[in-house]
Amino acid sequence: MVIAPIRDILEARKVRRRAGSRAREKYQAQRKKWLRRNRLRFALLSALLAAVWLTLHLLVMRFTAPTHPTLAAWASGAMAGAVVMGIVLARESPPSLIAKWQQGAWGEESTARKLAKLPRGRWDVLNDLGNGIYNFDHVLVGPAGVMCINSKWSERRLSVEGGSRVVFTERYDEDRSWSDDAIVRQARRDAFSLKQRIERQAGVQRLWVQPVIVWWGEFPDGVARVNDVDIVHGDKLVEWLGQLPARGLKDQAAVVAALKPGRRSR
Repeated sequence: MVIAPIRDILEARKVRRRAGSRAREKYQAQRKKWLRRNRLRFALLSALLAAVWLTLHLLVMRFTAPTHPTLAAWASGAMAGAVVMGIVLARESPPSLIAKWQQGAWGEESTARKLAKLPRGRWDVLNDLGNGIYNFDHVLVGPAGVMCINSKWSERRLSVEGGSRVVFTERYDEDRSWSDDAIVRQARRDAFSLKQRIERQAGVQRLWVQPVIVWWGEFPDGVARVNDVDIVHGDKLVEWLGQLPARGLKDQAAVVAALKPGRRSR
């Protein structure tokens, strides 16, 4: 009687940990490649910073240590710490194209934590589901039907104008804003691809898969719909799902079972 709840908890934890797996793998692989290509540059930077520290250390020891030995030791240690921190920061600051994979993983992990709060038994959550060389961030199956969820983590502000235009604004530059529906088109493509896969593998006919974008960033509207795609701020996700009307999915277990064999391995 005690084993079943523990098993459920461990399974739920395993499902949450899958979120962002592909993005993390991409980030780690590309960061490793970037570090390898720039190892000479980092070696030269380390040597330069070490030389700066040594010079300052010698000056401190010469002019301060005779009268204030404790202060000299503290200053030398602080400078050494600053040197090490500079090297670490340089190595942990890859180009934005690589950093975006890490941000993607953060978004998927944040969404998975929210989805884990949904009542078990009513909702089934599949995170990081393989789709060829791509993946579905999250597939949610429950009372509101089947949803294909894309998680987005960004420092840009998202707004919807006229119910049909997605507008992005830079966080620190209000004058720089532009309209781009690429994320909406991607969400629709993913939902259609998932629909075909479920119909093929589960034998379900005329299934509707709702495309959803979960936005982790500034989004004043909180909830909006653009071209049949729902856009929801991550903090409002659970509340929004609870207010959706039931779609009457006939065989939820069959849909979930059809998708599980395609899960990506860790």
